[in-house]
Amino acid sequence: MRRETEGYLADVIGSSNPSASYVTKARLIGMAVFNYKTQDKREALTAAVGPQGLDVYYDLVFDNTVEIALDLLNPHGRIITVGLLAGHNGGELALPRNIAHLLMKQIRWEGYTVFEHLDEFETFWKEVTPLVKSGELKYTETVVNGSADNIVETYLRLLEGAYQGKVSLKLGDF
Repeated sequence: MRRETEGYLADVIGSSNPSASYVTKARLIGMAVFNYKTQDKREALTAAVGPQGLDVYYDLVFDNTVEIALDLLNPHGRIITVGLLAGHNGGELALPRNIAHLLMKQIRWEGYTVFEHLDEFETFWKEVTPLVKSGELKYTETVVNGSADNIVETYLRLLEGAYQGKVSLKLGDF
């Protein structure tokens, strides 16, 4: 999906284990989306990116999709890594065989954690809360009612893609 953000145009491509409703919502806003569990990732991502190549790859999983992204990234592209979910599933983290693309294409790869930005939380809260309250910023949330006995099951279902958006396990009435 081509979006204008602060004067820049960006195509948004989503890779997920999506439910039918996720795919429908994503396509309604013009976002390219593919199911990494049912589609060949290399074919789907290459088709979605097209001949213009990829400028930014935002990675939460750190699986073999990183290797595909390195092939598709344009010179001076950027990889932003914010998570290692592949390791949570008992899978292996990516060790791309084409790591030489970092040098040859002059790609910048950075990792970010929330802990690095805790000093900005108050500012974030003040700016984002009114946007959520006004409906200008929308998000999806799944609340699972249960007890401490449901923590492992809820987490495993999260990794399987059973929920949409932010997931919370409600442990009684607080």
